This record gives sequence, C-alpha cells and structure tokens, in this order.
Amino acid sequence: MRSRPRASSASEPSSVSFQRPGGSPSSVALANITLRNQKVVGIENHFSLACRGLYSTNTVPVVRNEGGNANLVVVDGVFTGGDGKTCAIESSNGAVAYLRNLSATGYQAVLKQDAAVVPGLTLAEKSLVRPRPSSIPRSRA
Repeated sequence: MRSRPRASSASEPSSVSFQRPGGSPSSVALANITLRNQKVVGIENHFSLACRGLYSTNTVPVVRNEGGNANLVVVDGVFTGGDGKTCAIESSNGAVAYLRNLSATGYQAVLKQDAAVVPGLTLAEKSLVRPRPSSIPRSRA
C-alpha cells in the first residue's frame, strides 16, 4: 500500500502534509519538498524517512519524528514562520535521527529531543541515537 502526500494550498491548509499509515513500515525518500500552512504538523514520521532539501513556511512543527521504529534523515532544510513556542523538528520516544545543515526563523529552536529543547536556530550536524540498554555490555576497544 502506498501512501500519498496530501497536497495543501494557501487557500485550504491541511492538518498534516505527509503522514503514512501506522501499519506500513517502509522507507520513504523525498527531495526538494516545500510545505506551507499545515495546521498540526508538516510531516509525521513513525518509520524511515530521508529528505534532502526540505523547505517549510509554517507555525507548526515541520517534522514530528516519534517512536522506536522512527528513523529520520534531514539534510539541507530551511524552516520559516514558527510561533516562537514550538521547535521545527520534534523527536521523541526512542526515535533516531541524523540532521545536517538546518536553519529556522521564528521557531523556538531547530530541534526538540524528547522534552529538551536543543538551543539554536541553526544546526550544522546532529545525530540522535537510542540509549544503550544497561543490560548490554559495552565492547572493549
């Protein structure tokens, strides 16, 4: 089953621009995507998503990356609008991400990881990884 991006226009904003059904764990790759006027979130991700060239004019989060199966890559992103209270990218509940060359204007920050806001309106490079369970011994190098 393929999910389709929901088109949004300035006259009829959508709640979410791109949302995949919960039962379809697969990978999606996007390039040169522009999001405008969403009401809830630009992209909601629960599986694997890679995007290069992500541009957003919104007051809501650009990407919500959530859950233990969520893997996100965003390279080269420009996020404008923001309401000063939200972050452009929200990642939580064990989600992993690789983020590079991102900037935000109007948002509180580029990134919020779980409950912690990562200060800054630019992000050169950042990896978010799952914590290692304490029962797994660390390898000796």
